[in-house]
Amino acid sequence: MTDWKGEKDLDKLAEIAFDLTDRIREEDVHELRTELVGLCHQHPVKAAQVIMALSAWIDPTESTETLWARVESISASRVAVLDGRIQRLLERRAKAA
Repeated sequence: MTDWKGEKDLDKLAEIAFDLTDRIREEDVHELRTELVGLCHQHPVKAAQVIMALSAWIDPTESTETLWARVESISASRVAVLDGRIQRLLERRAKAA
């Protein structure tokens, strides 16, 4: 059943939006995307409120290049973390062999 009510508590709404800014950097983006699709499907008004909050927090004077650089920076740090995990796994396998 779809919940068509919005979030009345602006602090809770901000908490959800801030949580996403951390999770996009630290969690599996595929799982996060699946969760967000569920939010949009089950709570579309709340999802719209979160999108609006995140949009309001972006400085419209920043260039598209600056915004893409931020996305690439987040992606690069995620790849570096993954690379570190893979390296540790390979080292453990080498020691076990």
